[in-house]
Amino acid sequence: VCAGVCLLVLAANAWHLLANLTPPSWDDGWYLEVSFRLFYGLKEGLGTFLSRYVEAFRFKSPLIAVLPLPFYAVLGPGERAALWVNEAALALSLWWTFRIGRRLYGEAAGPAAAAALALTPLIYGLSRFYFVEGVLVALVVGSVWSLLDARPNDRWAGARLGTFLGLGLLAKVS
Repeated sequence: VCAGVCLLVLAANAWHLLANLTPPSWDDGWYLEVSFRLFYGLKEGLGTFLSRYVEAFRFKSPLIAVLPLPFYAVLGPGERAALWVNEAALALSLWWTFRIGRRLYGEAAGPAAAAALALTPLIYGLSRFYFVEGVLVALVVGSVWSLLDARPNDRWAGARLGTFLGLGLLAKVS
């Protein structure tokens, strides 16, 4: 049932991304503009991409505008393509929350924890906008999972946690 709830929320979000034609507003419009500039700069060459990357992020976080570039390569640049970043972030958040619940409280708690996260209005609501919060939630939940999953003999545990924390720093400058 809990897995069904998670899949239903992901499916509802996917439907919303496809059906909602509302134009982007303030922050998501700015992130989209920068993301499109980076995409077309990358098409011109790595130097142009790096130049546009540096000039764009004097006060905004850089990660959110870079993450949709693979989606643009597959789906073409567009407002809807960028929103799939948050759908992927939501799916990762649910997966890592499942693993955290299972690890801390047992087999039955994992699906319940993921379903509880999936049904949190702030989580699924913000995943429908091109904001940094969806990615931030995924990075925070992933870093907590990484801490819990670390073993003394796991030489990659530090690198995994460092990756989550480094991406978190790139996701929100404040």
